[in-house]
Amino acid sequence: MSALTMLVVAGVTGCGQSTENAQPTQRVTKENPAMRSEVPLIRSVALDKAGEIVNLEFELPPPIENASSTLLLGLRVVTPDTEAGLKRSSEIIRSHLSARVRLLRIEQDSISQIPLFRNTPDLQDRVAIGADGAVPGVTSSDVERSQLENAGLFDDALFHDVLMFAGTQDATPGHYRLTIQLDQDHPGLGPEPVELLIAYMGRGK
Repeated sequence: MSALTMLVVAGVTGCGQSTENAQPTQRVTKENPAMRSEVPLIRSVALDKAGEIVNLEFELPPPIENASSTLLLGLRVVTPDTEAGLKRSSEIIRSHLSARVRLLRIEQDSISQIPLFRNTPDLQDRVAIGADGAVPGVTSSDVERSQLENAGLFDDALFHDVLMFAGTQDATPGHYRLTIQLDQDHPGLGPEPVELLIAYMGRGK
């Protein structure tokens, strides 16, 4: 099975390494959530430059109680106060963050592309995403909260807002690779990073 591979944050690259030259394993704890390779997980990403902002392999466990089997592939804005967070989220939505989002399931003898959907801007419907992975931007969304709390990825003292690039229904546990490529520069969003978020949505979402 392929090693963990990641390309995140403009100007910073990480890639999977073979067993022979891999770095010593670091213990994954609530104090270093960025080390998680199992859903739910987060990574820091910048949105101001075009190109690949995510290239990440991860493990998908079964959904926990209260979570649905629908997997969200999106962003999370985390700020000290609500006003700043809502402003940041609004800026990202209004920027029409067009991108190419692809999710591959990696098995021992095969690699398959997973069908994805996106929300319509009015959040009233879901639209199938083509094989090219093209999405016109992000929309407001949410995920099941307790999975984040259990993984140490939620702080009650901070404001959290979830935005969706894409999702997949009836996600099967296993090993996956997610890539996200922005089509254009967005200098208005600045280099300040947000979080890539991969997590299960709640029931009824």
